[in-house]
Amino acid sequence: MLHRIALFFLVLPLICSCGRRGIPPSPDRWAPKLGWAKAADRNHVDLAFTEKMDIVTIQQLNNYMIVDGDDDTLSVLSVSLLANGQIARLTTENQEPVSYTAYVSGVTDQAGNEVRPESRKSFQGSTARDTVRPRVKEIYPRDMSAGVAVDTALCVFFNETMDTSSSSLHAGSIVLLPPPADTSWKWNEQMTSVSVAILSLPSYQSCIYVTKGCKDYSGNRLLRLEKSVFSTLDSIPRGRISGTVTVANASNTYMAVMGVFDSLWTPLFLDFLRDEAGRFSFQYLSDGTYNVAAAKDEDSDGTFDLRGISVSVSVQGSEEHEGVDVRLSRQVSLQENAEEVLLNFYRMNMEDGITD
Repeated sequence: MLHRIALFFLVLPLICSCGRRGIPPSPDRWAPKLGWAKAADRNHVDLAFTEKMDIVTIQQLNNYMIVDGDDDTLSVLSVSLLANGQIARLTTENQEPVSYTAYVSGVTDQAGNEVRPESRKSFQGSTARDTVRPRVKEIYPRDMSAGVAVDTALCVFFNETMDTSSSSLHAGSIVLLPPPADTSWKWNEQMTSVSVAILSLPSYQSCIYVTKGCKDYSGNRLLRLEKSVFSTLDSIPRGRISGTVTVANASNTYMAVMGVFDSLWTPLFLDFLRDEAGRFSFQYLSDGTYNVAAAKDEDSDGTFDLRGISVSVSVQGSEEHEGVDVRLSRQVSLQENAEEVLLNFYRMNMEDGITD
């Protein structure tokens, strides 16, 4: 009898719990708090929150104000959310070595809870120089995109505030090939992305190069050369030219700058020769006749010492035209436009060495 009673009390809780749902976790109703503020360098301030934050409200400039002891405002140029989701990095104009107070309103955590209005933290301004090089986050149209509308605006997205005077077609640091007849540029408020409106893209392949000549607000050059090849056609052209760059005196041809030009010497593709044996390959060419040119600065003085031009090469369909020889020599001269295009591309990328 005692065993039956004990068994009943053991089973009773299980019976009573049948059909019940567990108590759902309570939704996040707690407002995030501003934990601390610290200058990372003279152009960046980090604000730490107690929770992971909403990226949209974090990036709105009017949610921040920074003032010094005399109530002079330190301008906030852009805001990004660091990888842990809890630290907002503010790009500012140059700071002074004085005490600042950062005020924050309107930002929310990922559950939509808003930080207490005019939350504030003090920090000491820094005079340390920003030495972190900027990066390209994305280029639009994306690499290998086909069927791009002829009136598509081109966009380049950077990971931080850029120096808009150095980062443009006019400055030569962003190169669009073939060169457009007319363009208009527009930077976003935070100067982290630029859109380029073109009257009409060509009815074949295009290529946009974002060179290391682009600089951030602190003057740091872009970390690496980036590019995107795209086409208004339904597919990317598949023609290819390959060959070898040689030089008479057996000098090294490594890192010579190269370009593919059409029969009228309009530039279409640019690159650096990274193969120590001098082998090169250009692809994504539509039907046509092309010239391949190369040049090299042997003494690093910013001018070319050696130049070379291939014979005209005809490409049809998806065929590969192999065995193209470009022989570098001090006696060869390039067509003026080709010299200018190659030299600008070289200077924009080679000032402090190219980064793959």
